[in-house]
Amino acid sequence: MKKNILILSLFGFALNMSSQIAAPSGSIITTTAADTNVANSIVNISIPEVAILDLEASAGTSITLGGTAPTEAGEAVVFGGTDDSIWLNYSSIIGSTETTRDISVAITAGTLPEGMALKVVASDDAGNGDGSMGNPTTEVSLTNSAQQIITGIGSAYTADGVN
Repeated sequence: MKKNILILSLFGFALNMSSQIAAPSGSIITTTAADTNVANSIVNISIPEVAILDLEASAGTSITLGGTAPTEAGEAVVFGGTDDSIWLNYSSIIGSTETTRDISVAITAGTLPEGMALKVVASDDAGNGDGSMGNPTTEVSLTNSAQQIITGIGSAYTADGVN
């Protein structure tokens, strides 16, 4: 007789445990319970607003570009190099005050020598994350003023590291 009571008690405990199910905010969850055959529960989930970005590269995020000296008097030093080793990683959860986000670039310290341009372009998302990733703009020539390189980012994440 004790064995049957113990089994019934464990069965009732398992039914009560099944009522703790996560669901979107304000959802009603129908579960099986010990006292009745239906129970309702309102579950509220709070998701924080997030806006984080960083730069990732295999060998550091500093870039060194070197020019080629002219071989003839009167010719300019030529800077034709590119560096595509840096990845932009971001995580974004849009809150109630904005519908999308943008990422902008600018020269924040120092100036470029007269006649020199430094250009930046964001590529399409690598596809390792998920969400509304935004859209890269065209190539941007850096100045002291912020210029958008990715627009329309919603709730999304790119994945971390060199993707």
